[in-house]
Amino acid sequence: MLRTLLVAALASVALPALAQSGESSVALRSDTGTYLARCYGCVPGNDNSPTNVATVHEEAGDPAALPAHARFAIVPQPDGRVALRTDSGNYMARCAGCTPEVRYAEVNDVAFVHVRQPSEGPWALFTMTQMPNGKYTFQSDNGRYLARCNNCVVGSLQPDVAMMHETNPDSPWAQWDVVQLGGGASGDESAAAEERITIDGTEVLTGAVQVTLQWNAPVDLDLFVTDPNGDEVSYINTSVPSGGVLDVDARASCAATPETVENIVWQTNPPQGTYGVRVNYYTACDEGPVPYTATLRRGGQVVETWTGTLNVGESADHTFMAQ
Repeated sequence: MLRTLLVAALASVALPALAQSGESSVALRSDTGTYLARCYGCVPGNDNSPTNVATVHEEAGDPAALPAHARFAIVPQPDGRVALRTDSGNYMARCAGCTPEVRYAEVNDVAFVHVRQPSEGPWALFTMTQMPNGKYTFQSDNGRYLARCNNCVVGSLQPDVAMMHETNPDSPWAQWDVVQLGGGASGDESAAAEERITIDGTEVLTGAVQVTLQWNAPVDLDLFVTDPNGDEVSYINTSVPSGGVLDVDARASCAATPETVENIVWQTNPPQGTYGVRVNYYTACDEGPVPYTATLRRGGQVVETWTGTLNVGESADHTFMAQ
């Protein structure tokens, strides 16, 4: 996950007056008055993308009361475009053909929340422009605009899904009020002070409880951590109420990326009790048995290490206590 400070480059795009010393949290209000938000499991997905999608469904009389999944960090990029990071740590991006069927739209480009770093591709980058009425548009790499699309995705649990399908920036459903909330995308005022370490060349978050999975083969292993409340953090559910988040997810479905590190962290105040760790060999990617190392850290310091070797389809389980 890329952590970028807001610098003078913000002047190259018409952004709200955001703090220069750290990322500010904003909410994006649609033409209906409802807010854009990350929504887990709200639309059918396929194997090319997790099922976190952006839908326009949150309501709040006071934007400060919006939940974490309706808050976004605007992260400026060197070329003047911006990326939109969610509370899960993933970035919102255009995902072509990642839902089985859409209605009424010329293209099947739904806004999924699935990109780990904006550098993965231009589909996570937007040209942000202020309109004469004070609202903003977000133009995707396909030239179309992020917009509210009503009843456009078959099977969606929310009627309004965000899509990159609108060609006219003057369309009201392609314009957004950018409401400054303060703090990070999670609403945590200390978000700018997040601590990071580098493991096998991958920058990861560290904190009060950190579980990291490492391996050394071009295969897809997955890390799952269940907190004492029974809530599980994984690529399926990237954040839980106790504060645990999936910080890094590697080689999803044999994606050709160099990283073989996954990281789950509770930065502060992890719940006390027994945690469960599961390592799953999801996809072989034409490889055989794979050794792995799972490491528990607290405050960046190694506390416990588990090792093993898995064949495709196998899992290994470990536990630890947090007091």
